[in-house]
Amino acid sequence: NNVNIVKTTHTSVEVAWEEDVAATAYDVTFNNGLPKRTKPPSFTFTGLKPGVVGQFSIRPISGIYKGEATPFFEFSTLTVGPSLLRSSQITTNSFLLEWIGVEGATGYNVYKNDVFLASSKSTSYTVKSLQPDVAADYWVEAVFNDVITEASEKLNVKTLQEVLAVPVVPVVSAVTSVAANVNWTL
Repeated sequence: NNVNIVKTTHTSVEVAWEEDVAATAYDVTFNNGLPKRTKPPSFTFTGLKPGVVGQFSIRPISGIYKGEATPFFEFSTLTVGPSLLRSSQITTNSFLLEWIGVEGATGYNVYKNDVFLASSKSTSYTVKSLQPDVAADYWVEAVFNDVITEASEKLNVKTLQEVLAVPVVPVVSAVTSVAANVNWTL
């Protein structure tokens, strides 16, 4: 039978098999559904969701004759989430979180310390309204309509410490017995 899974994504699986020289086409059956006909010895299952486990079989066709169907083969779509989280533009109260996205995702959920923070349609999100000099763990998951992927790795990000300006040497002038002017620059 020599059936191979050629490519697997979050929403599709491409399979190929050794050509039957007598076959003019093949019927491919997915999860005992109605067969789909294909002429080349390959087929791509599309419109799947992440984490789907499916079974398929192949039956060679030659004119009106149908050959024996293969046993069912099992496959699953990918569930791995976004990767390579990184932070940039870190300030005392915000930073930019970016990641490598997942092909076909309709959006991303962003989490801070395992609590949902926000949704993003792109592969970045500006985290705002933070306290200075505070660290937190951030992670992201890809969304495919009503299905989510596995979580990305966590990234610990710490905002900058607020630095108070130190005044230069003060200048004292107009000194009297009850008052004085003191001036300095920050």
